[in-house]
Amino acid sequence: MKRFLQTLFFFLSAVYPFIIYWGQQHVSPLVMSLFILAIIILRASTFGVPNRSGLLWLLSGGILVFLTYLSDQYDPLYWYPALANLVLLFIFGYSLYSPPTVIERIARLQDPNLPFYAIEYTRKVTIAWCLFFIINGVLAAATTLYGDQVIWTIYNGIIAYSLIATLFVIEWLYRQHYRKKHADT
Repeated sequence: MKRFLQTLFFFLSAVYPFIIYWGQQHVSPLVMSLFILAIIILRASTFGVPNRSGLLWLLSGGILVFLTYLSDQYDPLYWYPALANLVLLFIFGYSLYSPPTVIERIARLQDPNLPFYAIEYTRKVTIAWCLFFIINGVLAAATTLYGDQVIWTIYNGIIAYSLIATLFVIEWLYRQHYRKKHADT
């Protein structure tokens, strides 16, 4: 059941821009803020909040929902993609100063005994993701400030995820080359 709820959370997060776009045309900001609150609670209940990153997600999402409730406007909910990039930048960036990095932790799930060159590589990949979160966050904020809901939805619902997928593919391809290079030495 927990796996299903985690998958549901990731799905709802991925379609968030489309939910907001649809919701603005069909339901009040109060109803939408309650729906978003349910997503935040789903995240907290399936991934847990005892750690700093969980609390950061809960707090940042809760602030947007609260501001939406207070203003009775959709505007705060449009900031979620920019805020999500900021939170991810903080989590990944903090791990650079408090190792192991996020990417190293993920890599150790497959290979607990990473060689030194792999640890250095995961650090560089973590830096690359930090740069991505900066650029993507700025673009997400720009689409919010521009105020065109269609552009915001297309960028945050399609283009941003396409860029994420592209970065994953490029990194995976490069990692194969990097492994082969170090396996030969």
